[in-house]
Amino acid sequence: ESYSIMSYKGLKGTTLTIPSTFNEKPVLTILSKAIGLDSTLEVIKIENGIVRIRPFGIVSYKTNIITVPLSVVVINANGIYCHDSDASIYAAAPSKPVDWDSNWTNRLGNAIFGINGEIESNNFFLYSVIDNQITLISYIGQSSNIYIPREIDGVPVTSIKTSFYKRRVAGYARVSTD
Repeated sequence: ESYSIMSYKGLKGTTLTIPSTFNEKPVLTILSKAIGLDSTLEVIKIENGIVRIRPFGIVSYKTNIITVPLSVVVINANGIYCHDSDASIYAAAPSKPVDWDSNWTNRLGNAIFGINGEIESNNFFLYSVIDNQITLISYIGQSSNIYIPREIDGVPVTSIKTSFYKRRVAGYARVSTD
């Protein structure tokens, strides 16, 4: 016995984590029009365990970051529908899975595959943490001067993803380390 998400209510704050369990049973599917989000939501995290996203399962207006775990093996046409073309999707799969529809999303800023570990963020970076080491994925700050820290919250920054890019920064960026 499992559950599907039909509708999501009670959203507060800027981050939504879509759960993979409910009442100690698995949640496997996000049904069509289950999650229609307002403009205050910045980050959507899908927990590992969700398997399918049906057409228009997630409709987002101003979300900047959507994370998709390896467990999501099927995304139907427009399963993730973004009204803002600046949205970026970070997926654990090494490349687009075969059962993701060719039109799995629309107007997308970026789709980055091969993201491992738990994805975290602060005011400046999107990063993953694996074995007490941080890999920087993306710069999400506003400055054109990007400072790469040696650590974040006491955890060492050991690498930068080859797809690392700056968002919402006009012109060029000057990158420095300490």
